[in-house]
Amino acid sequence: MNLVDRVQNILMTPRTEWKKIADETQSVRELFTGYAMILAAIPAVLGILLGFVFGRGYSGFDYLLMNAILNYAIGLAVLYVAGIAAAALAPSFDGQKDQIAGMKTVIYSCTAIWVATVFLVLPLLGPLILLAGFVYAAYLLYLGCQETLKIPENNAIGFTAVIIIGALVIGTVLGSLMSRIAWRMTADSLYNPGIF
Repeated sequence: MNLVDRVQNILMTPRTEWKKIADETQSVRELFTGYAMILAAIPAVLGILLGFVFGRGYSGFDYLLMNAILNYAIGLAVLYVAGIAAAALAPSFDGQKDQIAGMKTVIYSCTAIWVATVFLVLPLLGPLILLAGFVYAAYLLYLGCQETLKIPENNAIGFTAVIIIGALVIGTVLGSLMSRIAWRMTADSLYNPGIF
């Protein structure tokens, strides 16, 4: 299935699409290179553009670029860790341990967030749409874990909460560390031209 169809279907008809996803044979590499890496680039590119358009470009292009690259890498790393965690935790919620299914569940659930970031170009409405994207991603995770990891419906809410909290904690810690590294590297380049 092509990227556009998958995005449209997971957002518009998630119950039907999760059944298809559960039956598909994909590798972790295919999930990342054919889907996650492409859609995860949306927030990274948008972050650079919005940094300049809305006056956050005072840090300079070096900082915005470095921050976007690091946030992109962190986002993919969090996806990978969350996918492994989803597979590992599934038996605790009466589901099946399956690493590919865990990756599918986490990656395709994030579609709503990646698409919602496009609306950040709307200063007042954008953050609300992004918040709605996070809520819808949680709903997608809830639906998806039942199909891909075979988690019973009565355990799906608890599973969803554990995965989301874990991903947020890991993402926040890594993001904070990497942002400091990016700032330090770009600050050094201001005083030592030629580093970047």
